[in-house]
Amino acid sequence: MYSKNDAALVIEIKAKVVSKREDVAGHMYTAARRVKTTYYVTFETDNEERIEFEMSGTNQGMLVVGDVGELSYQGTRYLGFKR
Repeated sequence: MYSKNDAALVIEIKAKVVSKREDVAGHMYTAARRVKTTYYVTFETDNEERIEFEMSGTNQGMLVVGDVGELSYQGTRYLGFKR
C-alpha cells in the first residue's frame, strides 16, 4: 500500500468535514488494558464525493464537523486540511 500511495498524485481539493468516528479494539478490562483506537474522518468534496481517511487522534482532534477548507491527500494517505 505504501508504494501505491507514493506513486499516486497529491490531490488538493475543497472539502467539508462531515463526520468523525473512532474504532476501539482490544480488551479494556484486562490488567494491561491492551486497547488500540483508530481514528477516522470523512470529508465531502464540492462534487459530493465522500472520502474517509484514517489518521492520528491528534489530527482528528483538530478537525470539527462542519469545517470547510482545502483537503490534501495522496492515494489513501491523509496529508492535511487547511481551513
